[in-house]
Amino acid sequence: MGDNELLGSRDDRIELGQINHLTERSPSRSAQSTKIVPSSTIPVVLSTSSASSTSTSSAFFDETVPIMPFSRTDSSASVISNNPVRQVPASFVRVQNWIGRAQRFIAGPSPPHPLPSIQPLLTVSISLPSSSRNRPINATRQSFHPDTWFTAHYLQPFRRRFPHGGWKHATLLAVFLASWIIGFSFLIRANSFLPSTEPEASGGVQVLSCTSTFWTSRDSCGLDGATCMPSNISEPIGFRCPAGCASQIIYNTRAVGDLQPDYVPFIIGGGQSEESELVYRGDSFICSAALHAGFIDNRKGGCGLINMRANVSSFPATLRNDLQSIEFPSIFPLGFSFSHVQTSYCQDLRWNVLVFNVLMTSFLSLFLDPPPLVFFWTLVCQGFWHVYTMSDPRDYPPAFSTGSQDFLPTLFVGYFFWRVAYRFTLPSFFSSPFERTLFYLGPFYPGMLINVVSAKIPIDTLTAGNIRPEGVIWVVILIVVIVICAGNQIRVMWRTGWLGFYLRWTVALGLTILVLSQLPELTFRLHHYIFAIMFMPALGFATRVSAGLQALLLGIFSDGVAKFGYDSILQTASELRRDAALGSTLPSFIANSTRFSLNQTGLGSLTVAWEPIPADLVNVWDGFSLLLNDVERFVGVGTNYTATALNISAPYFFRLAYQASGVSGDYTKAGTFWPNGTWVNPSPGASG
Repeated sequence: MGDNELLGSRDDRIELGQINHLTERSPSRSAQSTKIVPSSTIPVVLSTSSASSTSTSSAFFDETVPIMPFSRTDSSASVISNNPVRQVPASFVRVQNWIGRAQRFIAGPSPPHPLPSIQPLLTVSISLPSSSRNRPINATRQSFHPDTWFTAHYLQPFRRRFPHGGWKHATLLAVFLASWIIGFSFLIRANSFLPSTEPEASGGVQVLSCTSTFWTSRDSCGLDGATCMPSNISEPIGFRCPAGCASQIIYNTRAVGDLQPDYVPFIIGGGQSEESELVYRGDSFICSAALHAGFIDNRKGGCGLINMRANVSSFPATLRNDLQSIEFPSIFPLGFSFSHVQTSYCQDLRWNVLVFNVLMTSFLSLFLDPPPLVFFWTLVCQGFWHVYTMSDPRDYPPAFSTGSQDFLPTLFVGYFFWRVAYRFTLPSFFSSPFERTLFYLGPFYPGMLINVVSAKIPIDTLTAGNIRPEGVIWVVILIVVIVICAGNQIRVMWRTGWLGFYLRWTVALGLTILVLSQLPELTFRLHHYIFAIMFMPALGFATRVSAGLQALLLGIFSDGVAKFGYDSILQTASELRRDAALGSTLPSFIANSTRFSLNQTGLGSLTVAWEPIPADLVNVWDGFSLLLNDVERFVGVGTNYTATALNISAPYFFRLAYQASGVSGDYTKAGTFWPNGTWVNPSPGASG
């Protein structure tokens, strides 16, 4: 018998119908796998249609052949029996199932749900009369879409006359934008570079900021205030203040006698009339004091004359024009008061310019049908220069060299915003000019003015040490808003199948921040512009919420880089501390060591003493600095100081600090000598 006779002809086939029960298909969304069903016998039926096959071969292939498992006497069977299959723990299976369910959830629905196209949102129901030959006139209500009507009656004819991509439309936009830039430039010039010079003012009119002052804190004015005293206090000084200084406060404590004010306007005095003038201490914020005195307007700013006063005896506190001043009941070497002056170009034009830019941007969006790219870059450029020159300038007048330096990287970041977010959303509003204006300009300008909008919120920086108790509620509100917005974006990502992509980038960003936050001697600081850059990529979806958040973040970014520049994301403790206490070692006064005496003219002299530098600190400090009434009066290695020609009717405040190579550490809080001869040691801790 040949091989062909044994195996049958070429038409012979193997019937597999009887072994289908051997396999099962996995129902997973990934590639299907085959699961083997154990069986002790496998019936295999082999049939042939060849008539020439012998009875022997036919009988051989027609019978069911049981395939038995390996017997225990088989060598391979012994190997299997000696290596039993390991049992998988049930907890591992549960974790694996949980991970699988999480992966399927993150993958989103299959297939992904496309976002619905943006339909007109602004709908007005109006009543229109309708009549019929057999019926009386009835009023029927119909829906009216402003965007649809405006597109049909204005945009479509406009596009036929000025088609996109044509030279007519490009020329129209170029002329409009050029006119806007020229008008904006003239307003900047009138606001910042044309204060008039008055003949009675010494040195003309000085343009001030909200924190301008004659006298700086602690020992920065030098011994006896030599570097801060004006050379000629008899001549008045012309000044010009910007708008909005009523909200200017100090964020760190700053000592005023025995007081430690913070988070208040820094206005000292103004409560008494000296020669019919309100007098303020020399280290008061000048523009805040002018508002307190009523010489300028908070909304428009204003000009005036400053009249200097030497050795003012006291500065009582008072509440004027909704501003509370701080009391200082002793003598100070410098004070000032105000008088009116008639000058041109005195008003701050920031609010006028804001209205101008809002109107120009709205006209561009509504009537000139700008391409999405043109509209986007208009917002980027206009936002940066408006903040830098008008709403929140770094200097007065603004330095265009510094602004140009930061404007170039702003353009690069703007291109990043376009690529990751705006190009997916802004074109969806191409035929909806009203909604484009509402959802982009509406949030953009509050974001651009975030420092003004949030001026009343008692939060300086989002670090644990700078959040005051009254600011906790605002932090909670901020977190809730962020969670709601993030939840909405996560829902959109999940529906469109992008959640896994963004989740991977979020994990990478979180790990990066974690590594940066652990670097020694550095603190991670989330600036305005960093916040916008981090969250902008999550807004690349064609929804109204994404559009509004894009505009808000672009405004916040513009305010951050125009006002503060591109500050480092990592900052040292000294950069974050600013003028707060250093945390250095404090010296101590010797209790009951003061000596007071009167001379024949009725003036007194007072001697105070303090402990010498401890032996373990002689390699750190080499001297002392003493402040008397917040003015440095002693520098050296001595351990006592005698003040002479004192008015016995006023208290005197002493603060002491160690020095190293002429640099002072923290000052103690004030030790007070009262007019009744009582000395009160300073309270524990450093002063501001």
